[in-house]
Amino acid sequence: MNIKRFKDQAPGLNLTPMIDVVFLLIVFFLVATTFYREELDLTVELPEANQANVDTKDQDEIIIHVRRDGTILFRGEEILSDESLRSSLRKAAQRDADRPVVIRGDGRAKHERIVQIMDACASAQLTRIHIGVVPIGEHTK
Repeated sequence: MNIKRFKDQAPGLNLTPMIDVVFLLIVFFLVATTFYREELDLTVELPEANQANVDTKDQDEIIIHVRRDGTILFRGEEILSDESLRSSLRKAAQRDADRPVVIRGDGRAKHERIVQIMDACASAQLTRIHIGVVPIGEHTK
């Protein structure tokens, strides 16, 4: 029996099965992973107004939400004290003091809470303050 040896071919590993396994693992983890989309619980029912201007949305505005129970949300995080609101607004004002602030308060929230936020904005040197409203009849749609 004549056995031929190939001396010019070096022994090596076949990488194809390993690449297949890695690819299958990637596909498995992509399918098995659930992507969490954070949705804020913003149950804010804005008050209605005749002169509601809905086209003035600025991309760089600071939005503060006030819920019916008086809790404040700033950039998706609940603000627990007035001092933390003031410090957050000061940090935002340091980047750009001319940024508009939109206070989106629930129509049944206490007016006192809105005034406290306006006072915190004034102490942070943010003077462009807007109150979020919807046009009359918008709630019924």
